[in-house]
Amino acid sequence: MSKTYKIAVLPGDGIGPEVVESALKVLDAVQTVTKGLNLEYIMGEAGYHCIEKYGTNLPEETLEMLKETDACLKGPMTTPEEPGAPVSVAVTLRRFFNLYANVRPCKSLPNVYSLKPNIDLIVLRENTEGFYFAKEFEVVP
Repeated sequence: MSKTYKIAVLPGDGIGPEVVESALKVLDAVQTVTKGLNLEYIMGEAGYHCIEKYGTNLPEETLEMLKETDACLKGPMTTPEEPGAPVSVAVTLRRFFNLYANVRPCKSLPNVYSLKPNIDLIVLRENTEGFYFAKEFEVVP
């Protein structure tokens, strides 16, 4: 059975477009060797470069598009640090989609040399409170 997954692509700023282009090549390669996997890329705009054009770094059109996709490939994006500047795109997306946890699996792979061959670890980072969340509102003397 075949399903098409809609993947939002937000290239970002700086090195973002370059690394996203490389990531898309990897996804294309995975798609060619995985039976029944179909990916449809839907390009969107977000990042520092959008502020002048839209008045925000995450246009409403992009948020609406993201609601209709299965996943998002987001490149690195510059967060403005001036007073009154928009909140970072990452923080806005976490709030909007209620993305509570950052989950980072770490596992030793078979047939790949490792000093610690039996690692099977998951690191969870809570995204909604504390030091990391909304850093851009930190008051610095």
